[in-house]
Amino acid sequence: QHNKSGDAIFSMAVGVRQAELNVFLGSLWQADYRDDVVLVRGSGQPQSSLHSQAAARLVTYLTDWDCPGKQGAAKTKAFRLCVSTALYGSATRDPRPPRQRALIRFEMYQSWLRHYSDRSRIYLLDFRDVYFQANPFASMPPAAAAPWLSLFAEHETVGGSAFNSRWIRSCYGDKALTKAIAAAPIVCSGTTAGTVGALDAYIEVMLEQFDRTQCTLHGSDQGFHVYAIYNGLLQQRNVSVDVVPAGSGAVQNLAGLRPRRSTGTGEMIAHRLV
Repeated sequence: QHNKSGDAIFSMAVGVRQAELNVFLGSLWQADYRDDVVLVRGSGQPQSSLHSQAAARLVTYLTDWDCPGKQGAAKTKAFRLCVSTALYGSATRDPRPPRQRALIRFEMYQSWLRHYSDRSRIYLLDFRDVYFQANPFASMPPAAAAPWLSLFAEHETVGGSAFNSRWIRSCYGDKALTKAIAAAPIVCSGTTAGTVGALDAYIEVMLEQFDRTQCTLHGSDQGFHVYAIYNGLLQQRNVSVDVVPAGSGAVQNLAGLRPRRSTGTGEMIAHRLV
């Protein structure tokens, strides 16, 4: 059961490994977080593997997909375009055409917001590469009358990233990557915090970007995120947006600091420290 008056973390834990469960949930409990963690799990994923790592406030939702097209290699399957059979009752009731599952997760998150109040603060977080060093809401402002979002910049610019540049150009056209946007820091779509009202508006903007562009490029949700922020689409909905500079806030994005080539045998587990 959701705790309507409390804070919550939303994430998608579909197909994650046990080691990733241990890092995310284990570090969260060690950080003395005891509010809701709301997760999507896959139809083939045993619920016990999640609950064995969790305290009493874990809420899980089962999901499934209908992904038309050829069956490819394991990595290719993850990037196929899908419709949601769980969220809308059946594939034929899904109002949108096949799209990346990363986008569908926002539709799931939006359906969960109704379980929380104006007093709640919500974090939308990636699951696989997050490590908690403290309660993630400890440094967040309280939920106020005006809706607010906290977003977290990375160390690299949009123009300096081949991936982010490609998402903007492919989804919106070459002219959309203006000099100002190219020079601006990347803002990570995997760490977004805010009030219920602000996140509802944010998700509406994200879904509108897909409806407008029909862009199905893998990772396009990151492109939607950056485009919306730097074109003021959230402020147009009266949402106060705080983009926290890299290295100075509650979230530290480490991916941009990784060397281009690995010189050792170790593997970095966490790309974001919260």
